[in-house]
Amino acid sequence: MPATRIEEDLAHLKQTMDDVYAKYGIDDTPRRRLSPDSHSDDDPGARWRRRSAGVGGSFYGYPMLSVTEENYSFMTEAYEGFVDAYLTQVEMRKDDAYGAEDLAAQDAMRRNWLEDQLFADPYSKSIVPYEVWSLANVPPTVKF
Repeated sequence: MPATRIEEDLAHLKQTMDDVYAKYGIDDTPRRRLSPDSHSDDDPGARWRRRSAGVGGSFYGYPMLSVTEENYSFMTEAYEGFVDAYLTQVEMRKDDAYGAEDLAAQDAMRRNWLEDQLFADPYSKSIVPYEVWSLANVPPTVKF
């Protein structure tokens, strides 16, 4: 997510998620770490990790949420709230000017995303077979 960073937008996304975490009494600390606890910074793949914006959350690693009606409601509200806030920002920023520096930052972010998938992400490198994710898990390229 972080390419051309607009701190005001990231703060809005974080506040959206903060409100959902608070409503359900869920600790955001382990959710806002990029990788599960089982992968530390001394992991050889750490240099390839993509930079987290730290505004949303990851629910793939431990501690896992139990399957309950309340957690289902939390996840639904978190998803809907985050996506709605993000799409509102996209609409708000769609006519903003951009330049070569912004496009270079976008390209660098996309490259780092692929490096993370190839060399660092514990799910794509260890759990999901390469033959599966390599064909389906590459972000679309949008040039304008």
